[in-house]
Amino acid sequence: MFLSQDNTRRRREERLKRLRDRRKKIIQSSPSQEPTSLNGASSGSVTPLRPVTTVRSKGSNNSDKSGSIKAVAKNSGKVSKANRARPSRTATSKSAPRAINGRAGRNFKQPTGPEVIIRIVLLQLFKLAVAGIGISVIVGTLISFWNSYSAGNNGQLAGDPTEQVENQRQFIGATLGTEATELKAQINQLTAAEPDLGLQALLVNIDTESYVNINADVPIAAASTIKLPLLVAFLQDVDAGKIRLDEQLEISEDVRVGHAGELQYTEPGTTVSALETITLMITISDNTATNMVIKRLGGAGAVNERFASWGLNATVIRNPLPDLEGTNTTSPQDLVNLLAMVDQGKLIAPRSRDRFMDITRRTLTDTLLPQGIGPEARIAHKTGDIASVVGDAGIIDMPNGRRYIMAALVQRPDNDQRANDLIRQVSDATYQHFKATTPPPAPVVPDPAEAIDSTEGQDPNQSPSAPTDSTTPTTENGFDDGFQLQVPANLVPGNSIAIPNN
Repeated sequence: MFLSQDNTRRRREERLKRLRDRRKKIIQSSPSQEPTSLNGASSGSVTPLRPVTTVRSKGSNNSDKSGSIKAVAKNSGKVSKANRARPSRTATSKSAPRAINGRAGRNFKQPTGPEVIIRIVLLQLFKLAVAGIGISVIVGTLISFWNSYSAGNNGQLAGDPTEQVENQRQFIGATLGTEATELKAQINQLTAAEPDLGLQALLVNIDTESYVNINADVPIAAASTIKLPLLVAFLQDVDAGKIRLDEQLEISEDVRVGHAGELQYTEPGTTVSALETITLMITISDNTATNMVIKRLGGAGAVNERFASWGLNATVIRNPLPDLEGTNTTSPQDLVNLLAMVDQGKLIAPRSRDRFMDITRRTLTDTLLPQGIGPEARIAHKTGDIASVVGDAGIIDMPNGRRYIMAALVQRPDNDQRANDLIRQVSDATYQHFKATTPPPAPVVPDPAEAIDSTEGQDPNQSPSAPTDSTTPTTENGFDDGFQLQVPANLVPGNSIAIPNN
């Protein structure tokens, strides 16, 4: 360390005094050596003190001077530390080392020049790479989602609007053709007179495919109409061999409920055959029998999965019967589709379909849809009635050979009987409309016996030919409406058949 040359004389003398004291101590420790000054002169003379760092050891032959110099240097180091603690305000040594990062005497290397630029460029490139990967992942996910959505819609997003309308008209069980606008206008007039009643209905003519749809796909409290899909599910398990109709079902305490039916009055532990159980469930709307059916089918969860597999999206059982709060739901569309599928033999075997029709035709409550049809018509149906909703759904066979399916449910104030009257009026309007519609001509089925009789007496060698009478009525295609099957004579009973020789 270098000492400042502008220090005052007083401080120089103090330092010199301290050095003399130190030298005396050294001399006392080495009495054989003659004391010398720092610059090699006698101790009596005082010479200016030179910078300590310029003094060098001259070798082993001058041990006294070397020891003195080392001591002085050690002591001067202490002086320099003191001076650093109290720097002079007047001047500063130009050759003193600069403090870096607040620490004197340490020289930290700062990155400069091309090295800094390379680091910055590499860092920015890394950030851009990370951002690019993230954006590519997001874009890929969006493209995958869009492709899945387009495939799920079968490419109909930009398809023909007419084709989309036809797909909407195609229900699971019933095919809808042209809407019966005249009948719908009549029903709208009936509902307009009762604005506080909420009618939901679907009417479908099976033969002509004409229909009327009034909020048919909106879920509504099912009441006892939920027993129709339960009957189909039960008969489906009978067809599969999972249930026998003579099987005995137990009336346990967890299924015995009131409000409808006669099984509520039986003792727990009583058994009833499966056939009698489903019959009571429909004919007298026995709620205990209904809960027994739900339990035998595996519970509400299993039954709901069955309904969903049929496409009945609004039909759900959430609570056991009687469900006076209306938590069990269905829709007129679901009920009509269910009955249409039964009519077409899609869900149950023909024998079970006959049993289904027989049981539902014996429903005792006939105050709703049956009141609107003629005495010659027949109906297989099931009603539902709770405080907030009343409804009926069934298959109606008219005396003209036509068949139509109808489901009507009405949201109403507490047990308001106007809803019952509205269903009866809608049923009457529907029956009169479909009855007046001209049925299509029935196809002519030839009688084979008459065709065989017409060939008797004909020459066996004469080839069969069509009649040539110009007065025979023909269709626009040139075929006889009264077509008769011409049978060769060798096929007539009693005649022998000639077998050619091969």
